[in-house]
Amino acid sequence: MINRERLARAKPSLLLVNCARGGVIDEVAALEALRSGQLGGLGVDVLPSEPPKEGHPLLEALSEPLNLIVTPHNAWITPEARQNIVSLTATNIREWKSA
Repeated sequence: MINRERLARAKPSLLLVNCARGGVIDEVAALEALRSGQLGGLGVDVLPSEPPKEGHPLLEALSEPLNLIVTPHNAWITPEARQNIVSLTATNIREWKSA
């Protein structure tokens, strides 16, 4: 979805964040855009294959002075998200028991 052509049309100040699915962003194109200044920043919480293979380009790029953040697929872990999970689970159990 986010490929080289779309990145070429982006404003250089764009901060691109992916916490959806690993294949949504062409990571190589995004990394090239980041290095060239066409992309203002990149945050990635998901990768196409997890765990990533040794030498993954985004992980290797973490040692460069780039506006890059890579997290281990844990963007959902917030106090609010945990509370929502607990509440939804309790609701589902109550509804199941009353059916």
